[in-house]
Amino acid sequence: MGLLRVSVAICLAIGVVARPSLLNCGGISDHFVVKNLTVSPDPPQRGDEITLTLEGVFDKDMASGRVDVDIEVNALSLFNIPLHQSLSFSTAPLLMRKGNQKLVIGPFELPRYVPGSLQASGRIRVVDELEEQVLCVDVDINVPAMTYEHAREAVMSLACGVQSSHITDISSNQVIDDDIMHGFVAGILDELVTKARVDVDVQLHAGFVPMSFKLPVPVAYMPGFPAGAFNLTASMPVDSKGLHNSERSRVSGVLVVSDSADQELFCLEVDAANHVEASVV
Repeated sequence: MGLLRVSVAICLAIGVVARPSLLNCGGISDHFVVKNLTVSPDPPQRGDEITLTLEGVFDKDMASGRVDVDIEVNALSLFNIPLHQSLSFSTAPLLMRKGNQKLVIGPFELPRYVPGSLQASGRIRVVDELEEQVLCVDVDINVPAMTYEHAREAVMSLACGVQSSHITDISSNQVIDDDIMHGFVAGILDELVTKARVDVDVQLHAGFVPMSFKLPVPVAYMPGFPAGAFNLTASMPVDSKGLHNSERSRVSGVLVVSDSADQELFCLEVDAANHVEASVV
């Protein structure tokens, strides 16, 4: 009996330790059936190449919906950032189509030069236009700090301004109406995009010293972003809890997206404390 108790205790302990960083919290009625949801390695480690994979099947076409984020982030062992936000969206043409879907983010390496650890816990939930659940993911990420001898300096510095040869007839706008920020971007893409790279060059302003995050992030998505005319819209409350009403924390910088041939598709200038300025170039 004693041996049985010890065995059960060990199994429970292993289960606690082995809790995945990303966990499917959806049900059988979800419109997206998750087949694979992984972080590799898990838990993620600085100095290692990290890959996030989401694979599954949509049971219908989905042109619009909403993403609800409820996550607490503890960054650099210095401060907590509550991310409580809802983002409504629509896509034309359809990006979330009935059938198999696969999204792979990475491999990428977390910046070694940023001190302290990083923890994020909470839930991300996606619903369709009928408020029916599409996807639910529990987040429990713990990235330990690196020792000083592994530190290195950031080398990438980005700026918007290069005209894309792959997107034409570009238009974009954003307005704030009744504490809701509405934005859209439209244009014509001349190629099918299944693989891209997002070059991140942002600063987190929290406390006295801003911290820089600079890294390239490969992204692969199947069935991909189709060629042709597109119109993407998004809206979010600007007075929701989170970065948009925080006086202590703010994210600013540049995100540059390039295709598999390393040709720039568009550039996004970010200022999450007040608004997002998008320029597709």
